[in-house]
Order: sequence, then structure tokens, then C-alpha cells
Amino acid sequence: MFNVFSGAGLSADPPAALPLGAAFHHDLIDVCLDAADAVAPGVVTAAGRTTLRTRHWNVIARLHACAEPGDGHAAAVLSCFGLVVPGAAHLLSAWRLATSGMHVTLNFDDGIERAYALLSGRADLPPGTPGCFFPALAAWRKRFPRDAPPLTVVTRPRDLGRTNGALLVKLRGSAGSPEMLLPARPPMDLAESVHLGAARLAVLDSLTGSGFVLVTGYSGADLDCADALVSRLRPGAFAWVAQRVDPHLAGRLREISPEQPVLADPESGLRATLAEDLPPWPRVHAATAGYATAFEAWRRLPTGLPAQACAWMLSDSGRHDEAIEVFRRLSTRIPTARIKARLATALDRRDAPGDRAEARALRLRAARTPGAPAQVRAYALAGLAHSAPASALISLAGGDRVRAVEAAATAMLLRGPRRRWWRWALGRYLTVLVRRALARAETRIPGVGRTHASLCVRHVQLALLLRRPVSARMLRELDWAARVYAHLDDPAGLAEIAAVRARLNPPPALRQARPRPPRPRAAARPRARAAPRTPPPGSTGSRAARR
Repeated sequence: MFNVFSGAGLSADPPAALPLGAAFHHDLIDVCLDAADAVAPGVVTAAGRTTLRTRHWNVIARLHACAEPGDGHAAAVLSCFGLVVPGAAHLLSAWRLATSGMHVTLNFDDGIERAYALLSGRADLPPGTPGCFFPALAAWRKRFPRDAPPLTVVTRPRDLGRTNGALLVKLRGSAGSPEMLLPARPPMDLAESVHLGAARLAVLDSLTGSGFVLVTGYSGADLDCADALVSRLRPGAFAWVAQRVDPHLAGRLREISPEQPVLADPESGLRATLAEDLPPWPRVHAATAGYATAFEAWRRLPTGLPAQACAWMLSDSGRHDEAIEVFRRLSTRIPTARIKARLATALDRRDAPGDRAEARALRLRAARTPGAPAQVRAYALAGLAHSAPASALISLAGGDRVRAVEAAATAMLLRGPRRRWWRWALGRYLTVLVRRALARAETRIPGVGRTHASLCVRHVQLALLLRRPVSARMLRELDWAARVYAHLDDPAGLAEIAAVRARLNPPPALRQARPRPPRPRAAARPRARAAPRTPPPGSTGSRAARR
């Protein structure tokens, strides 16, 4: 069986001409920065702009998390990836699906679906298409397999287990079904997806375990899919064809197979895998509106949504003064509980005189706001209870359980009870909650980012606190958390992991230190022999004497 895994490079050439991940990311960041300038002119400095442009963000998920329930502006950006005329790589991918195997893609666009419909005769080119495409399509249709099965497209989490027919799995969803990208319950603390859930990992297992895999149009610059995919590749059972590959990832690929990766475009890689020589496909732009026109229409969304996302990213990147000022201007325009809770978090992170008192007042107001979503109230309560580990668990009832357990474990390790027996009991209870939260996080489709990484660190720290053995799985989780913090450029998280590793592997000087001499044992007292028992008067002595 021949399987394909594709990235954004599959749709980069005309007539599709969709942007790569980095270009699309910069477009979204610019929208957020322009909105912040409209709300708070001159507040975001040049250094803040550079910080936002150079770090990794999931801007779509952050916009979704800033929106109120029922607001679909964040999901609407995916409609910009609709295609009118697919490219040559899409047609070759559809041809490969018609013969054998499955195709797993990270793209939002519908290029492969449109190509399959065009080749099978279920759809025609739309009016206004340049005339050079019509004879090319007729030549392709003549050679398309007549017995091609109907295409099955998986775009929702509950359908990831399907494996029948010509199967196209869109691992991050599509414009019509954004459930894979946007969670039903948006996060409040972090939106970056840096870990694949169990269902999507099972898709990668099926992809790499059932035959040869062609990875094309994918640079591997992200964290969630690249590491999981590379760890499943086998020598001689894959080919990696892309115009650009992350340098670190290229070194890992050469360790698995010395001839990989191959720097070439996706069309060349796909044509090399087919036994027959298919006709060429025009590389000209379609005469219809494309991505640029659709994106310009989408970016005219309400200013408050991208401005709030911009302030959130500024706070996460350490630009606290700029983030707080943008949040303050927003709270005067849009006094919602969500903005108050995020402003309180930014104040806590800056920790200037008076910030904690103001943050506490803001959280109280957010928690008492009538009609506020339960998740926002739980987030505010968890922030109020951060100084007491037992009371931090009150948000477990109606909010984000993973974040609440992480907050409780952090508070326990920072300000745990002084009594040893109470610290031991609370530590054991929190260890159970952390294990359950990690299991819950692994089954989430979009991933939980920094909170999940922090949970992995807390798991090891609690084991050290309770003097329990640290398992191999916990060490792997710690290594994964280190990669997450490195990917997010978080020096505080990396320093915390370094401190945990120092406790796990003490320096040789400490390991070779002279052990403490044993305490001298007190000399054992000689055991006195019991005096012979004298028979009472009137008795005849022992039982033997009586006999």
C-alpha cells in the first residue's frame, strides 16, 4: 500500500497559489497588530511587534478563544482557503488515492477533493476558468481509473477511525468542519497545539504501519506533527520530498535513511511514484478571486477580537506593560468578564506594586458577572485560589479541569502545608489528579500546549516530593516538555526543567560525598532469667512430680 502525507507546500503553486504556513501566520499577526493600534495607538512598540512576528502562535485558536459564544469570525478565516481550480499536485494526489492507500494532510483547503471530483466526472471546471485547463482536464479524465472508489473525507474527530475506500484524512480540519482545529471549549490560558491527541496519533500509526509513505510539501517546522511523524518512520519505507525541510529535522531523517530528505517540489515527488506518465497541468493563475481577495474581506472583522488576541500574545511573551495597556483600553470599550480575567492574569505576571490587589478585584468582578460563561468564571476562581492548593480545586466543577489541576499542583509545590503528614497526603491526592489530567489532555484533539507541559513537570516534581521512583514514561514526558518550552521560547520553563533534572541527576561531587555515619545502637541489655516458680502451699509440685 502506498500512503501520502502532505503539508502546505502541496497547494503553493498556481493555480492554487495558497500561502505557506509562515506567510499565513504573518498575515494573521498583522491583523492583530493593526487592531491593537486602532484600540491603543502607539502602545505596541517596535520590539513588541518583532516579538509577536518571530514567535510561534496559533492565532486562529486565540481568536476563537477571545470570541464570545456563537461568534464565528475565527472559523470564517478558513473559508479563505477555498479553491476554484486545483493544482497539479492535487490531481496527482487524487490519482494516487484512486489506485491505493490513504492520504493524510495538514491543509485546510479542498484541493484534493475538487481534483477527485473533476477527474471522476462528478464536477466540472467553473465558468471563468482559463481555456487552457479544459483540454488538460479532458486528457486526464481519459486515463483516470474507471473503477475508482468514491472518496471518503475525514474532517471531524469522531470519524478518525474510518479506514474504508479512498481515504483522505484532514488532520487539522477544513473550512466546513473546523472541529479539528478549534476546540468546542476554547482555552483561556494557552491556545497553541503542541501535542497530538490519541485519535490523531492512531491515524499516523495507520499511515506509517501499512506500507510505503511519501511525505511531500511539508517542512516539519511545527512541533505537534513533525516529532510524532518522524518517530514512526522506518528505514526504506518512506521518502521525504519537499522544497524546504527544517535543518534539525533533516538531520534526524538522515539518521533513519541516509538518502532522505529530497529537496524537490511536490509535483515531482508524486509523479516519480506513478508508473505511468500523466499529461502536464497548466501552472497559471485562475481568473477568479483567490486567497488574497478573500483574506482582505475577512480581515474587516470587529476590532476588539484581534486586539484582545494581540494583548494576550503580548502578555504571554513578557511584554506586560503593553499588554496591560491594550487590555485596559479594551475593557473600557468592551467590559466583558473574559477581558477582565485576562487583564488580571497580565497584572499578576507583571507583579508591580498594587497589581495583585487589582487583579484580585478584577477576578472577583469577572466571577460575579451575570451571564459570564462558566469557563471564564472557573478561570477567574482558579486565579483567586492559586495561593491555596485545596481551594484551587473548586474550578474542577465547571471549568477547565486540566488547568485547574495544574494550578493546584503548582500552588502545592510553591506553598505546600508545613506538616509532613498533610503534605504527603495532599501530594498523593494531587498525583492522582495530575495522572488523570494528563490522560485527559492526551485524548484532546487540539492539544493543550504549555499547560500540558507544565503538568508533565509537576508529575515529576510530586514524585520527588513524595520520594517515589520516577518512571521511564515520566522521563519521556519531561523530555517532551523541554521540547515544548524550547519551541515556545520559554526560558522560565527551561530553567525549571533544568532544576528538576539536577535533582534527578545530582553532580558527581554530591553523589560521591561521604555518607552519613550510622547512628550507634545502644548496647542490648542482658535478658534476666526468670526465677523458678515456687508451687503454692498445699500443692505437690510440678505435673511430672505428681505423676
